[in-house]
Amino acid sequence: MAALSGHGGEIARHDAFDEAKTLADSLSRTQPKTEQEIIFHYEASDFIRFLDDRNLLVGAIEVGSYLGVPNYGPIILYDLSTGQPKWFFEREDLPNGQYFLLSTEPRILIFGDGKTKSTLTALDPGTGSKIWRYSEKKPNLIGLYPAQDKAFVYSGSDKFSQVTAVGLSAGSIVWQTELLAKMIEINKGKQ
Repeated sequence: MAALSGHGGEIARHDAFDEAKTLADSLSRTQPKTEQEIIFHYEASDFIRFLDDRNLLVGAIEVGSYLGVPNYGPIILYDLSTGQPKWFFEREDLPNGQYFLLSTEPRILIFGDGKTKSTLTALDPGTGSKIWRYSEKKPNLIGLYPAQDKAFVYSGSDKFSQVTAVGLSAGSIVWQTELLAKMIEINKGKQ
């Protein structure tokens, strides 16, 4: 929006359209008052999840001025009774990547899929501290399936393909197997 309004290069949260502000003010007079508001000091979020009736988990994003590419900021747990952050967890930079929140119990499980590597990170929901991180440096990490005590990670390309079972308690490899090249060709329809 900042670039479209002629304010490119500025931080978007400081830009405002007078007409939209006037309309929002007029609409707010007819709506019920909110119970609580939390000031979010970032431009956007990539996920928002209520952990329970007292805690809100938010992934923060700042949008770069170059082609609107997101810069992933911290993961923040807010205390809904006070509106204040309980903890912050700084995500590592994943060029041309994105993050996904996979689960929140018993651990917060974050999947980061980047151009040159992918990561699976487990956080303690109470403190935000990193319990473990599993990183796959091969490109083309395609899928992840969290089960009860393992996450199954499929990674592959035209020449290589494998499935790895990662234990959710410690982030260690439980088992790993290479898939046959013929199975991949059949799956791609090259019979």
